[in-house]
Amino acid sequence: MKSRNRHQFGDVDSNASNEEKQGGQGGSISCSDTDADLEIYHDGGGESSGPSESLSPKLEANKWYKTKFSQFDKNGKIHVVIELDRNDGNGFKIINEGDVDAPEQFFNKEQFEKWSEFWVRYNTPKQKNNRLYFKNLKMYKL
Repeated sequence: MKSRNRHQFGDVDSNASNEEKQGGQGGSISCSDTDADLEIYHDGGGESSGPSESLSPKLEANKWYKTKFSQFDKNGKIHVVIELDRNDGNGFKIINEGDVDAPEQFFNKEQFEKWSEFWVRYNTPKQKNNRLYFKNLKMYKL
């Protein structure tokens, strides 16, 4: 998932500078790990590494899990929290948390309020029967 994101802004303004085309702050979860890297700008703009963690036990394929992804400004960085409910009766637990160094343009609230996007996708090699389902997707302004 990516948020704080102007990933496709070049489609809106073909003359947009790289600073206007932020790739976005992301969070990902696989069966074995989680990370929260920041794409500085879309199409080759480099990344700023975020926190990453291995999952133990690993997640099972073909099973529903609930997740929460939060991010907020903290001491000039983006603070990221990824939570997971393993459906084991213990509720949500933090599985990844930390700070991401972000360029100045990622703190331009006026720019994001004018045009930004939020998206989720499934990055995997193209193989038959690979699927990811989302339901009850919500985004909250904190």
